[in-house]
Amino acid sequence: MTTEVEPWMIEEFCDLFDGRNDVLFMDDGDRVWQQKFDGNIEPAWFAEKIGASLLYGGPSVGVYPLRDGKECRWICTDLDQGDTEHQAHQIVKAWEYYGIKAWVETSKSKGHHVWVFLEDWTAGTIARRAALYIHQMADVPADEVNPKQEITDGYGNCVRLPYWVDRGEGRMEMVGYPDLGDWLRDATDNQADPDTLFMLANRYTPPEERAVRQPVSLPHSPGEWAPKEGYYPIREVYRGNENVPEGNRDNTFFVLAQYMRGIGVPYHEARGTVQEVWATQTANNQTYPLKQALEKVDRAYTS
Repeated sequence: MTTEVEPWMIEEFCDLFDGRNDVLFMDDGDRVWQQKFDGNIEPAWFAEKIGASLLYGGPSVGVYPLRDGKECRWICTDLDQGDTEHQAHQIVKAWEYYGIKAWVETSKSKGHHVWVFLEDWTAGTIARRAALYIHQMADVPADEVNPKQEITDGYGNCVRLPYWVDRGEGRMEMVGYPDLGDWLRDATDNQADPDTLFMLANRYTPPEERAVRQPVSLPHSPGEWAPKEGYYPIREVYRGNENVPEGNRDNTFFVLAQYMRGIGVPYHEARGTVQEVWATQTANNQTYPLKQALEKVDRAYTS
């Protein structure tokens, strides 16, 4: 790195890479281990470990993304096979097509990571399926997309964090950002809106449901990367602050059902919520049967 690490950098770094708060991955060059905690990791202790990693070549740190086994603040694709630089570029273009900023990191002595950071804690179901859809759009195999689980009773899989002091293993840093401070400012200002992830997750089709995998042509000029299709503010529909538009009823109810499943709403409560939204917030519901709306809950909760 080209700048001195300051306290604000450590604080911002810890916030961006927040994750499961009862276990960490540690690697001091001689051994690799899990640091486990009976309670929650103290923020000051976590900041101390991150600071040692960034400043002095202390143990590198890996974070498990799924807090409480079900929600996350970041998405990371790990690319190790083939032309990983080209694959990373394709994934970045796919994210940016929907207005989401992604960063490419050099991964030890080979490969690349692609990172996306989220404005708020988001259901692992939504985050993972959104990333899998982006891989489908970019036509890049989704061999290692983190979080690797949508929900887990265990720890799940961890990802080693970038920018630790080089110990001869090859620098892990964001491409184009040798200065940690510059990257932190950019990343903090460009975190993804969870509502956009809900829309992308809704578009993901599991491989067994795709008869033929059709590559999608991506735009070539930066000016064409702006989102071409809007998304509906699902959180506001759920809160009762927005109505379901007549021209987008099927899609809105399905994304709403996915959202409720992702944040842990029980199935019977989700059906009740959809019934209430259908009755009080749906434009011209006389032409849209309640049964059709409830089918979206069944589909989301059984897929």
